Amino acid sequence: MGQGAVRIVSLEGEIDFEGFRRVARAAAASGAGTDAIRFVTGSADKENDLFSEQEAPEVSTTGSPLRVPPRFLDLADLVCRHKEPSRYDLLYAALLRLRETPRFLEIASDPLVRRLEDMERAVRRDRHKMTAFVRFREIDTPAGARFVAWFEPVHYIEELTAPFFVDRFASMQFAILTPRTSILWDGALRFGPGARREDAPPLDDFAGAWDVYYRSIFNPARLMKRAMLKEMPKKYWANLPETRQIAAMSSAAHLREDQMVAAPAAKAEHGVARVAARFAEARTPREPARCGNAADASARGDHEPAAARRGAG
Repeated sequence: MGQGAVRIVSLEGEIDFEGFRRVARAAAASGAGTDAIRFVTGSADKENDLFSEQEAPEVSTTGSPLRVPPRFLDLADLVCRHKEPSRYDLLYAALLRLRETPRFLEIASDPLVRRLEDMERAVRRDRHKMTAFVRFREIDTPAGARFVAWFEPVHYIEELTAPFFVDRFASMQFAILTPRTSILWDGALRFGPGARREDAPPLDDFAGAWDVYYRSIFNPARLMKRAMLKEMPKKYWANLPETRQIAAMSSAAHLREDQMVAAPAAKAEHGVARVAARFAEARTPREPARCGNAADASARGDHEPAAARRGAG
């Protein structure tokens, strides 16, 4: 390789932590700095300039092995699923820093540490949103009922999140379609090619159940639009049938709240009052049982010596 050339390492797919790990260890052992190697994935721009070469470093068989803390492995497993194109380059930079400073990841003020941790949190958040906002639609097939959902994750989290749905819906046969890949479960977990929104079925009859549920739990006195949009951003609304109710319920929230305040207090049913009284009784502290002792005997005026009482027996 010519002097000053940049090694371009093409990883196998967007999530290729093992490939990155193998090449990064070899590059670090050979002394390659962050300006001497670049990692690209399948979707990255692979057009190289005149100073780039498609060459991966050979694995070094000399020198002490590069050891990293478990925290780095956990961090890298999530960061490599982030959509940031330079994520593997950032991880390699962190790897080199760890070689010089083994506790580098504990330096919370370091810009690289902060950036990697922000990326880690973003992937965790995206996974949480997927577990919360996937909505299945039932379709009839010659083999029986199947359930299909459409979801658009921000990051590459499909393989990471699939076990959640398998554990929760193990008795169902389902498919979760995303632009990058499809999650398929029919007793065995498989991944297929990506899909389009049009490939997912339209709303089914069960969408009405979501409407009823959402209206029943909506409390107009606790409406906080900013908090709602933070936890349920509008980009997810197209896939959530219950969000069809938000505009109407929000616009009527103040009127409903005023009506609730103006309404007379409801009379508790007999059974409800009895249960409330039982709970109130349970919360009332009880006085401890009094045991016979010297203080009791004194209160009764019983001053006979103990020895005399024993003798009288």
